[in-house]
Amino acid sequence: MSRCQREGRGFEPHRPLQSTVYNSPIPGRSLKAGKFKLKILCIADWETGEFTMPDISGLDLILSLGDIDQRELERVSWQVPVFAVHGNHDWLGFPQTVTNLHLKKENFGGYVFAGFEGSWMYKPVGNYLYTEDEVETSLKGFGPSDIFIAHNPPYGPTQIQDMVHNGFRAFTSYIEKENPAYFIHGHTHVNDEAIIGSTRVLSVYGMRYLNLERRD
Repeated sequence: MSRCQREGRGFEPHRPLQSTVYNSPIPGRSLKAGKFKLKILCIADWETGEFTMPDISGLDLILSLGDIDQRELERVSWQVPVFAVHGNHDWLGFPQTVTNLHLKKENFGGYVFAGFEGSWMYKPVGNYLYTEDEVETSLKGFGPSDIFIAHNPPYGPTQIQDMVHNGFRAFTSYIEKENPAYFIHGHTHVNDEAIIGSTRVLSVYGMRYLNLERRD
């Protein structure tokens, strides 16, 4: 049983999003190192061809959460920095102009971004598939971050329990231990949000905007 469940807090009922824009600060938690205002576009799961890149003028950063055409990422990465993780439908490596955030940390605008690629191993062979034990081992001692991006959801209210879109318990454990301000994921093809502890979990399908601004 997770700390959030045991204490009767943290996992709030999920609900459809009423807005595409999220603003920090998060109630109950200050972003640790943010210095500047950032306008961020989060994108995920464009493999069906339903979505196209919006106007990117005025953006500071693009976060790609997986299953995005690598050619599209390369095109926009010449204009706006792109941090990305692979999804389970990706098969090409990232172009050199895109920062692969899998098990890495990048400081941008004074915020620490980190990530983890791929999804639950729902079939024996495929791209970027991981077991629960592999994720747990990989994140052991990884350390804190402000914004953590992933393709797969954490175990909890934004997952879909259908043996394909199950959440990783290791992600939830990481959230409970390190308390990132945001955990942002794709994969479920649902726009949703929830709170785990003091972390806001955003599920993105298509695109969502995130505005960050530190307020001490």
